[in-house]
Amino acid sequence: MQSDARRAGFELGAGQLAVLSRLERLAHELEGRADASAVAPAPPAVSTARGLYVWGRVGRGKTWLLDAFVRALPEGTARRVHSHTFFDELHRRMHEYRVASEGDRARLEREAFDHAVDGFVGGAPLLVFDELEIGDPGDATLMTRLLEHLGERGVALLVSSNAAPDDLLPDPVWHRVFEPGIRLILERMDVVELAGAVDYRALVHSGAERGSGSGSGSEDGSGFRSGAWLAPSQLTDEGLRPPTPDERTELFVGGRQFPVDAARPGELWVSFAELCEHPLSTMEYIDWSRRFGDRWVITAVPTFSQASRSGRLRFLAAIDVLADADIPTYLVTDASPAAFLTEVRSLPTAARLASRLTLLRRPSEQGDAH
Repeated sequence: MQSDARRAGFELGAGQLAVLSRLERLAHELEGRADASAVAPAPPAVSTARGLYVWGRVGRGKTWLLDAFVRALPEGTARRVHSHTFFDELHRRMHEYRVASEGDRARLEREAFDHAVDGFVGGAPLLVFDELEIGDPGDATLMTRLLEHLGERGVALLVSSNAAPDDLLPDPVWHRVFEPGIRLILERMDVVELAGAVDYRALVHSGAERGSGSGSGSEDGSGFRSGAWLAPSQLTDEGLRPPTPDERTELFVGGRQFPVDAARPGELWVSFAELCEHPLSTMEYIDWSRRFGDRWVITAVPTFSQASRSGRLRFLAAIDVLADADIPTYLVTDASPAAFLTEVRSLPTAARLASRLTLLRRPSEQGDAH
């Protein structure tokens, strides 16, 4: 993993090395337990490796460490998920089970949850949960059930988060709902803060501008990081072909329809207003990330302060999904990227968004003094 870091353009610091040491112990505990063909949960007699909860500010290298760790494990050892993807997939699988089954509603609900989680984990002895956030009591209840379920199945959990366990679901009205989940985290997992003043995303981004960086989750300049901030006049310089009026179309998700500028094979063109000011949810973004995995071009991006509060929150969710899916993303704007990022950084709740957006290239021709 240290050699992976050097290839990506940085050296692991003391905080990252401390987490790496704990990950090596976890790997040793998991050794010999992987079975890529397993579809049944591990029997209760199998002891569970002690999990690990890594938290800290954005850009400290949490996701990079988890991804490098998963790549180093034998195939079938770990199932990696992002919190957005997991909860969306869990709801979908549970719904499919309910529709296909009959019986008492309470029993069906329990069975649907067990079936969904077991199918998702697929027999792996480790579930890697990246960027855990608990934003509402519904997710809090599901996460608590997940922790209980994994313990019963002998599945260890590796988590990254921007918040310490006690700070999850911070709303004082609802925090008590997740207190049982917090207790399970503290009982079954080692909690390690990944501290440090260095923003590793910014370092890797600087390396990418020098030609030595890597894409998000990759080391060849592809993926999310290969996207860019662009002025409208720079589209053709990047090999992008703006849509013609007759390419305008609508996408359907769950019986709802959403207008977009173009939906080409693997490539989505959509304006900021269509993507973030319309009533879309993470479910739509995840669905579209699966259908359009080659490239997204988001046009007419305003300054962050010009977007509505709900628009800013949806933009954060969309960028989360795109970065996690490692999809090249282009933001087309007349605004200054530097000014946009300054506005984003002024909001404590948008720290992760600012860190992700610094990964995108800024072609030298585009000035920051619009």
